[in-house]
Parts: sequence; structure tokens; C-alpha cells
Amino acid sequence: MASTSNRGSVPSVLQPPAGIVLAVGVALLALFFAVPALAGMRSGWAALAGLTLVCWLLLAAGQSGNGRLVSSVGSSELAAVARMRAEMVEQVNGLPEGHPLKRDFPDVLERLDQEILPRLAQLIAKHAELDQRLRTWSAPNVSVKPDAATLGRLVSLRDRQERVIRDLVQQVANMDASLLGLIQEGDEQHMVGQVRQWAEEMEFRWQGMAEVLGDEPLPKPPPPRKK
Repeated sequence: MASTSNRGSVPSVLQPPAGIVLAVGVALLALFFAVPALAGMRSGWAALAGLTLVCWLLLAAGQSGNGRLVSSVGSSELAAVARMRAEMVEQVNGLPEGHPLKRDFPDVLERLDQEILPRLAQLIAKHAELDQRLRTWSAPNVSVKPDAATLGRLVSLRDRQERVIRDLVQQVANMDASLLGLIQEGDEQHMVGQVRQWAEEMEFRWQGMAEVLGDEPLPKPPPPRKK
């Protein structure tokens, strides 16, 4: 009983197996930089960090009760965002010390890691569940299903979820490409303004995800009819 209560005090997203994946990834990253013999592997740290983040998010979403389908649906979006994040980290780490992007851009990445990506995983899972339900109700052999008004509301919700997911992935892609352009141009004043704009856009995307995640739960399927 003690072990159950101890585990209950740990957030679900940090419990096994998600917590183990996260811990192993962090431990490997620490070893890369702490052990001189592993110095040759440090160039791949960003890829390892991205892979750890994606795996943890997928598992954590499932463990939190919001990601029943996220392992099979939507992983491509999370993988794309994680890959682009790793590319941006590599670009910024290659800059000299004191560079404006090296000073200011980590704040944007922190917001992406701590707020945007976990919410994205949660939203992808909810979207997958909703889409599956709608497909089930649209099958020609279904005799009991929600009325047209309810179905219309759910279709509208699914479409909004898709737009939020698509727009967020597009924003990260734009950020990745714009970062490369800023580094190539070398305009430090423009860099400072661009980072500030990215932070504002992150806030806008976070609010958009919070809005669609706060919608009413899906209606329960009808109980089986008595024979």
C-alpha cells in the first residue's frame, strides 16, 4: 500500500514508463558533457534531446488520460516539431558567446518545451479520439448516433482542432527558417525584435490550444439497447 501511495504523489506524466524515458534521456545528455571519453558524441546531443522529448510526450499524454490514441495518430506532427526544435538548438549553439540569439532565444525554446509541446500532445490525442468517434457515427450501418446539431458542433470542433495543430506546426517551421535567415543576415537589431515577436506568437498559440482543449467533453456513446 505504501508503494501505491508514493506513486500517487508523483504526477502521472513522470510515472513509468514516461518518467523512465525522460530520466534516461536526461542522464545520457548529462553523460555526454560530463564524461570526457564521450566528447565525440556531443555533436548529436540535440537529436537525442529531440527524440527524448517526443517519446516522453507521447507516453506522458497517454498516461495523463488524454492520449489514448496519440501513439498511432499525430506522432508525425510531434516528430516534425521536435526535429525543427533540434535544428534551431544546433544553429543557436553554434553562435559565439554574447550573441543576441544565444542570449534571448533559449527563453522561446523553454516556452516551447514546457507549455506548447505538452499541450500539443494533449490536443493531438483529443483530436484523434474525436475524429475516430465521428468516423464511427458516420458509418452507414450505425443505427444510434447523435442528432445533426450535435454532430455539426463536433465536426466544427474537430476542424478547429486541426487548424490549431496545423498552424502551430507551421509556426515552428517558419521560426526554424527565419532563424537561419537571421543568422545569415547578421542584423542584431532585427534579431532582438524577431525573438520578441516569436514570444508573442507563442502566447497566441498557447491561448488557441487552451481554448480548444477547454471545450466540453465528448458525449458518451448510447447504452446498449435491452433485448
